[in-house]
Amino acid sequence: MSDGKHVIGQVPATHGKDHHRGFNDAMEDALGQLSKEVGAGHYAVDVVYSAHVDVSNPGTVAFYSVTLTRQ
Repeated sequence: MSDGKHVIGQVPATHGKDHHRGFNDAMEDALGQLSKEVGAGHYAVDVVYSAHVDVSNPGTVAFYSVTLTRQ
């Protein structure tokens, strides 16, 4: 998803407790979208990692997101 300045990569949680893999997949999704929008080059971006969780006992991650904001 993109609004012209922000690109959001989002993936469902499929790796159990290996949260780093979920965030890595979300980052790859966001970078792929950014590449399609702006093309090759060097860009300064802010990176925000987030997770949407289902709160229960124990809680679980539903999906991972990475937001890239061009500076």
